[in-house]
Amino acid sequence: MHYPIIEAKNLTNEPNNPEFDQLHGRMNKYRGKFGILVCRKVQNKDRAIEICKTYLPDRYVIYLTDEDIFEMLELSREDKIDEIDDLMDNRLKKVIF
Repeated sequence: MHYPIIEAKNLTNEPNNPEFDQLHGRMNKYRGKFGILVCRKVQNKDRAIEICKTYLPDRYVIYLTDEDIFEMLELSREDKIDEIDDLMDNRLKKVIF
């Protein structure tokens, strides 16, 4: 059985290659090949997406920020589960395409 690997970082600065690499190192064919780096904020979103793309095609890595988590919690409270799916799907599409 495969599981998403989630790495939470309480960073005051941008997540960089070491943070993404640590997450990538936890993924394998037994645990799973999808990972989420959760961090406080990402200022340079294009750079973060480019880092996520470096793990393709073997691994899929996305990031979520505090803002994303709060948005998903609010959507959940409003029973807008499809919009949560859309948020996650769009984040993954940015990495894949």
